[in-house]
Amino acid sequence: MPSAIDYGYNGRFITFSDLVETLYRSIGDHSEARLINTFASYDCLLIDERGYVEVEPAQVVCFYPDAQKA
Repeated sequence: MPSAIDYGYNGRFITFSDLVETLYRSIGDHSEARLINTFASYDCLLIDERGYVEVEPAQVVCFYPDAQKA
C-alpha cells in the first residue's frame, strides 16, 4: 500500500476485528450504507488479521448476508 500512496492513490489500513466492530456498530445507528460507501471510496483497502479473529454469529452477516438465510 505505501507504493500506491506514493503514486497518489488513497488507502486505509484496518484490522479485520476493527472492521467487523465498526460495521456492526453502524447497523445499530443505521449508518451502514454511509460507512460502506466510505470504505468503497478508497483506492486501496487493506484488511489485516482476517484469519486470526473469531467473530460473533450476529457479526458474520456484516460480511456474509446470505449466512442469515441459512
